[in-house]
Amino acid sequence: MSGPRFSIIPAWIITDGRLKGSDLRVLCLLGTYTNKEGWCRRSQVKMADQLGCGRSTVQDSLKRLADIGVVEKQEVASADGRDSAHWYRVVLDRVVESNAFAAWDDEDEKEFGPIDGIEKGTPPAGIPAPPAGPRPAPPAGSGPAPINDSNLTPPEERREREREREDEGEENPKGIERRFRAWFAKMPGYLDDSEPNARREWNALTPAQRTECEQMTPIWLEERKKLGRTKPVAASTYLSERRWERLPDQVKTAHEKAKAQEERVTVAPYGHIWSAMRMMALLKGPKPVELPDDLLPLTARTFEIHRRISESKGLAFLAERGIVIDGKDLVFPDDFREQEYRRRIQLEGYPEVNRLNKMATERTRDQVDKRFAALASLCEFVPLGSPTFERWRDYHEQMHWPPVPEPDPKHLAGVWFPKGGPEGLGEFELAARAALGMERGDDAE
Repeated sequence: MSGPRFSIIPAWIITDGRLKGSDLRVLCLLGTYTNKEGWCRRSQVKMADQLGCGRSTVQDSLKRLADIGVVEKQEVASADGRDSAHWYRVVLDRVVESNAFAAWDDEDEKEFGPIDGIEKGTPPAGIPAPPAGPRPAPPAGSGPAPINDSNLTPPEERREREREREDEGEENPKGIERRFRAWFAKMPGYLDDSEPNARREWNALTPAQRTECEQMTPIWLEERKKLGRTKPVAASTYLSERRWERLPDQVKTAHEKAKAQEERVTVAPYGHIWSAMRMMALLKGPKPVELPDDLLPLTARTFEIHRRISESKGLAFLAERGIVIDGKDLVFPDDFREQEYRRRIQLEGYPEVNRLNKMATERTRDQVDKRFAALASLCEFVPLGSPTFERWRDYHEQMHWPPVPEPDPKHLAGVWFPKGGPEGLGEFELAARAALGMERGDDAE
């Protein structure tokens, strides 16, 4: 396994109602890199790239986490004034000595320090590294060597490891035998059949052939029954001749379509799964959006194009962006670039959210993997106009998220949202990732 296996954070923060948006994700990311004293040195740009969000999102979360008191920051200033990664501490009630940062900086300077190899005379590529120093390796510890005894592993954990090996495609003899017995017991006439002969042929199959045999044997038996054939076929003969491969292609295709349909669930707009999927896409953060350098001249030209089509359309274009006309000139707001960035983030940064919103406005449905059905229990019904609904509306505006399209009250009296309101989003994300079997860095699609 590559990379950290655990993230160390204090347990009390998980249910803290002050967490917003991606705060818990940022905290968990810091927790994966902390040293034994609870500190790590991370670049905000790298963190944003890992989390798939903007740097401003990471900055906002770090500020909020510091205000809550769960993260402490130690700024690092480079000698030439360029940006440098800072130290962050996930507060774990540990005291750090005053000289600790100097020692840690020596270890981390290569990764996070300013790039100035040319100025310091870094040797060009191709020159071999100097030989190792003459110092002997440190002696082994005085304690006893660890005991590698499989009997110390609990039975359930051993079984779980066996299942993991099977999932990874390893040839586990116990697993092969277990699967054989389950398959053999489903064959007609197995009570009078030769189990040793069948086992020999089963073991002679490749892993892929055994898997295909398990999947297609029920279909083969069903088709055989339709043809009125009742005489049992010896299991060893069935396996050695690979009878399941004789099934017509149209039968296999029909089976695959039926199986795929069984593994899908329907998503209705404003419902449990729709709301949970939408919130997971929002918590993932926006995709990067870039503004052109000539934003103001480009906006002015776009306005002229709209105005040639229709004067009202051109004026609506300006009103949407807060631009006013002063004689023949366009007057842009002082924060126009920032406003335009937020507007484009809503339009382009959340494609999955906008797809789900379009489903709601067009009143269409979708089919998704059935694993998303596990998210239904994480949401609650919120009536239109209720205080909780208004909190959700305000929170979307605060986070600059695409707003929730409100349903027609004649058809729907409310919308489903994650339980606990915006204050419960941290707990919702943890529960949703656990329900979907997602690990750190995974994203729901």
